[in-house]
Amino acid sequence: MVISELACAFHEEATTSEGDDHVDWPEKYLGKLEKEIGEVKTELKDVNKRIDGVNERIDGVNERIDGVSDRIDGVSDRIDGINKRFDATDQKIDGNNHWIIALVIGTLASFTALVVSMWFKN
Repeated sequence: MVISELACAFHEEATTSEGDDHVDWPEKYLGKLEKEIGEVKTELKDVNKRIDGVNERIDGVNERIDGVSDRIDGVSDRIDGINKRFDATDQKIDGNNHWIIALVIGTLASFTALVVSMWFKN
């Protein structure tokens, strides 16, 4: 409630009352206001406790996310290592392919030389 509404409500209550209550309306108003302020403070404390609980849960989730991120980084590092090994193996295969091609060409040349030599011998 707005403070002016509270003041009007207490003033009306005090003017319609009988006896000494008419004089005590500011005290009643202040008492009621203090009571409502206390209730608001209590509610704010409860809200702050709930916010703190939510923040703790968020911190826990962030820690789990960090853990998962660390695991992903580890897996990524392992994948990079495997890729490097594949690249090294690929380079070895390329080097071996050159030798295999040279061996095949050499074998064909020697076979051709053998056939030619047999042809001219006869």
